[in-house]
Amino acid sequence: MKFYEIFICFVLCLFSSLGIAQTSVIFINPGFVANNPTGPFWQNVSTVMDAAAKDLDIALKIHYANRDHIQMKKLVLDALNESPDFLVLVDEKSAVTKLLLSSPPSKTKIYFLLNTPTSVDLERLTRKGFNVVGSVIADNTHVGKALITSLIEKAKQSKGTIIALYGDTSTQASILRERGMLSVINRQHGLKLRERLYANWSELEAYRLTHGLAQRYPDLSIVWAANDAMAAGADRALNQLGIREKVAIGGINWDPQIEQLDISFGGHFMLGAYALIELVNLQDQGSLVSPHKELPIFVPYNENYQKLLHAIYLKQIDTINFRVFTNSADSTLPFNMNTIRLEFEKNF
Repeated sequence: MKFYEIFICFVLCLFSSLGIAQTSVIFINPGFVANNPTGPFWQNVSTVMDAAAKDLDIALKIHYANRDHIQMKKLVLDALNESPDFLVLVDEKSAVTKLLLSSPPSKTKIYFLLNTPTSVDLERLTRKGFNVVGSVIADNTHVGKALITSLIEKAKQSKGTIIALYGDTSTQASILRERGMLSVINRQHGLKLRERLYANWSELEAYRLTHGLAQRYPDLSIVWAANDAMAAGADRALNQLGIREKVAIGGINWDPQIEQLDISFGGHFMLGAYALIELVNLQDQGSLVSPHKELPIFVPYNENYQKLLHAIYLKQIDTINFRVFTNSADSTLPFNMNTIRLEFEKNF
C-alpha cells in the first residue's frame, strides 16, 4: 500500500473515532425469524425497521423471541445488561411489564411498540425507576370496526351467520379489534354473530374451527378474522367444502395470502419504523410533545400498494427515505401509508 493510501486510511479512521457515535437500539421481536403459522407480520416489522435504521443512522440489533415468552424475558434482561441507548419492546400479554417490575431499574430508555402497558403500569414502571420515553400503537379498535363494516358491504346479505376468529384472550391488539367489531355487530339485526372463537392467530387452528362451524351454520355469510393467517385458514376450509363463493372473508396484516381474501387491512408493520423516527425526534428535541400515540395507520389493501408490499417481502424498500418523516426534515411528511407509498414510488 502506498504512503498516501495509508495516510487517507489514517485520516478516515481518525474522523470516524472523533465523530458522533451512532444511536444504539435493540428491538426484541416477539415473532420468528422464518415463516410460521401466524404469518410473516413480525418479519415485515423487522424489514422496515432495518431500512429506517440505515436512513436514521441508528445501530439497530434485532433479537427474536420465537413466540416464546420465557425466551423473550431472557432477551429483555440480556438487552438491559448490554445497556443500549434505547430498547424497543412489545408488551404482549403484559409479559414485559411483569418482568420489568420484578427487575432492577436501568438507565436504558424504553419505547413500547404495538402492544403497550396500561397507563397504570406505565406509572408503576416510572416509580420503579425505568425511563419509558414513549410508545406507539395502531388504531386497532377502528380497524376491527372497519373490517366488519367492509365485510357486511361485500356480503350483500341482510341475514346470515357471522363467525369471528380472535387472536388470543389477552393481547391488546386482539382485544381492541374485537371491541371495534362488536360495536358494529351489536347494531345489526339480520346478520348474527353466532361464534366468537380464539384461533391463536394460527392458519391451521382457524382452518379446523371454520371447517366444523361452516357445516353447523349453512347460512354462514361472513368470517371476520383478527389476522390474515386465520382468514386464510377459513378460506382453505370453505374452499374444501365448496362454499367459499357464498362467504365474505377478511383479515388484517397484508400477508401473502391477501389475494385469497375479500379484504385485508394493513400498514401497521410500518410502526416499527415510526418508533425509530420518534427516537430520533426525542434526541433532537430532548422530549416528545405526545410521547404515547395511537396512529390511524390501517388502510384496506388495493392495487396501489402492490409494488410497495412486494418490495417489503423482498426486503427492497431502500427507496423510502425515512428521514423525511422526522421533525428535523426540511418539510416533514405525515406518517401514513399513502405518503410512505408515494415516497417509495418516487425513486422506484
